[in-house]
This record gives sequence, C-alpha cells and structure tokens, in this order.
Amino acid sequence: MSAAVRVGGASVLSLWAMLAALAAQQPSELPTPPPPAPMIVHGYVYFDSGSDVAEDDRLRALRIVVGRLISQVEEDPGLHHAYVMGMADTVGSSEDNLALSRRRALSVADEAIRLGVDPARIQVVSCGEALLNRPTADDVEEPLNRFVLFDWKVGSPLQSGGVCSLQSYSEARAAS
Repeated sequence: MSAAVRVGGASVLSLWAMLAALAAQQPSELPTPPPPAPMIVHGYVYFDSGSDVAEDDRLRALRIVVGRLISQVEEDPGLHHAYVMGMADTVGSSEDNLALSRRRALSVADEAIRLGVDPARIQVVSCGEALLNRPTADDVEEPLNRFVLFDWKVGSPLQSGGVCSLQSYSEARAAS
C-alpha cells in the first residue's frame, strides 16, 4: 500500500504530476538571449596648469580603459570609435586654452596609440575653456577643469558641431 504525502492539501504525487504536465507544455529549447550591451568605459587624465604633459601616475585610468577597449574590439571589430576630449581652465586667453586643450588631447591619444589603439579610430575634440566642469571667472586656476576625457563610442563617429573643435587624429596631429 502506498501512502501519499500531503502538502497543503495536495498530495506530493499530484504535485509531481502537475509539474510534469507543465514541463511537457514548455518548448524544448529556450530562445537565445540577446548579446550583452557593450561595456561603456571611459577615463580622465588630469593635467597641471598650463601643461600638456600627463604624469605617468595620471595615465593609470587610461591604461585600464584601453585594455578593456582593445579586448572589446577584438571580440567585435565593428564600428568602434575612441575620442579624446581636451579641456582647459580659464587661465590665459580663450585661443591659447583651445590650443592647450588640443595638445592635451593629442598627448593622451598618443599614449592610447602606444598602448595599441588604432589611430584611425581616434577622434580629437578640443574644447578649451568652453565646457567647464567647475565654472569660474576668467584667469582662475581650477584643477577640475584641466583634463582629457577618453571615451569609446559604438556606432557612427562623433559629428562636428557645437562649441568644441572635432578632428580625426591624423588631422589634429598634422595641425599641431
């Protein structure tokens, strides 16, 4: 004689029968999940006042980002574009700061290329003092405004327009 164990008013045997019936109704293969979204990575490199030379310890974030980006491109060599966006504080003239921000961006781009990024994938954006992290009056030193943002974009390259100058790496290097 078999005794059915009861759980909450239903026998365990009937619960197993219900689970088997549900399993029989399910498709044998589940659909393939979509691929994961690409990892978004970016980094900042900060500079001393008036300088376009990045100290070695300040390039650590760039090295981490570049390592991730190169592995991502190896997995999916589609349309990936890096851009380096140089900024300056308000010390000096607007024209001088635009040129300084371009030199800073090129300095970071050169390091990214040395680390293995294809120069054809790099765009150089020079903003000078047009986009300040921390707004200040003219001729105010502000370390948070002296940086290069290194970022990666999947899809079409950036389009020119706005307050910053946009060039391919080769155009920016030729103009410097």
